[in-house]
Amino acid sequence: MSSNAETVAVKLFIDKEKQRVLFAESDKEFVDVLFSFLTLPLGTIVRLLGKQSGVGCLDEVYKSVESLSIDHFQTKACKAMLLRPLNAAASQCGQLKMRLDDTNPREIGICLNPNCYMSSYSSVPDAVCKLSGCGRALTFAEHPQIVHASFGYDGDGGFVKSEAVYFHYHHVFSPYFQITSLLKRALVSQQALSGLIFDVAITPDALNLDQLPENNLKQPKQAEHRKIPAQIARGTLLVQTKDNDSLLYEEAGADFIDLVFSLLCTPLGSVIKAYGQWSPNGCIDNLYRCIAGRGYIKEECQDLLLSPKWAPHFGCSINVLQVNELDARMLQVKCYTCLRAFRHTCHCKLPGHNIIRLNETNPKASGSYIKGGPRNFIVTDSLRILHFSLANTLQLLREAKIPKEKLVEKEISLDETQVLKLLRAAILTGEALSSTLLPHKKKRHANHY
Repeated sequence: MSSNAETVAVKLFIDKEKQRVLFAESDKEFVDVLFSFLTLPLGTIVRLLGKQSGVGCLDEVYKSVESLSIDHFQTKACKAMLLRPLNAAASQCGQLKMRLDDTNPREIGICLNPNCYMSSYSSVPDAVCKLSGCGRALTFAEHPQIVHASFGYDGDGGFVKSEAVYFHYHHVFSPYFQITSLLKRALVSQQALSGLIFDVAITPDALNLDQLPENNLKQPKQAEHRKIPAQIARGTLLVQTKDNDSLLYEEAGADFIDLVFSLLCTPLGSVIKAYGQWSPNGCIDNLYRCIAGRGYIKEECQDLLLSPKWAPHFGCSINVLQVNELDARMLQVKCYTCLRAFRHTCHCKLPGHNIIRLNETNPKASGSYIKGGPRNFIVTDSLRILHFSLANTLQLLREAKIPKEKLVEKEISLDETQVLKLLRAAILTGEALSSTLLPHKKKRHANHY
């Protein structure tokens, strides 16, 4: 993570009387930081904003991962993957003067078991060696022996061409804490720069979910990408009031939980691509629309911003948003001996004699993050996720203060459109389940902070 002392120069043009930033002038350093927002996984955004992003239900989803016992995950590394998702564009973002994510693309984990032949690595904390019979936890450190170009990028850093000065409407200067504040405001406010410069409080805005344009649900190019597993499509049990006024919780299985948790690993730009916009209240969409056809984005970076990918092995088998996953990377290490010794320079007499290639191992035990049966979890309206138990159901009943005789159980089926709307609602509102599954309500609001 960049030091708080790091700054980039931005010239602001301000209407003091109306307390508005008219526009800002800057060079590529600041504009690169703005475009890097689009590559950030949503879970990283929640973490950077201290689980106070105000973005729909995402804070609750993140806290649910933190709270769930490791016993519910396929591997210990699966939980780490959701809490600290990797950025598929980490190599580019790591070269920016000011970067938000503290992921170090040169830090990898390797097995130090002398009986193992080193052939793989992982960038995920808590990953273990998958060589048959080993299973030892990988040892993580920064390895200068790694050839940087093996990460698939060998540029001079950033996304923007360096030969010009750029003008951006509504944006600001920054040390690190101001950049994170700008990110938060861009997600939930139309006046991100003005609000930041004049310290305007971020107030809740109302969004009528019933008025979301249907064209925000784009049809897939290949229908099979949106095939909904039977455990999600059938047998979803809702506990709600008899008058259909409110939804208390849903009983769900591992597939559904995997689908919800996968949002944390999904890049911001991929959500904009899938739905056509982020939120009517935010202005982050303006960045996305500035990418194509303007001539100042490097050609090799266009797809990184327009179609950000999941990092290798971070994808979800239920890929309703049609996000592509970056191929697993092969790293070339200059010296096998010095890599094991964590040396920053090679001390061998014959440099290069121990060159090896490491394959990126999958930290998951299978394609999913969660293990469990068809109804092992409770999901509240705000997407707070708990393991299924009598104690947890009674606790939710007490919190809701709804008499048991006013509740009813309903079994429903979810189709592709409902699943897409549910993920959309998870970003727009704090009442994702009722917004999607109780559509008869004439008006429902999403609070943004």
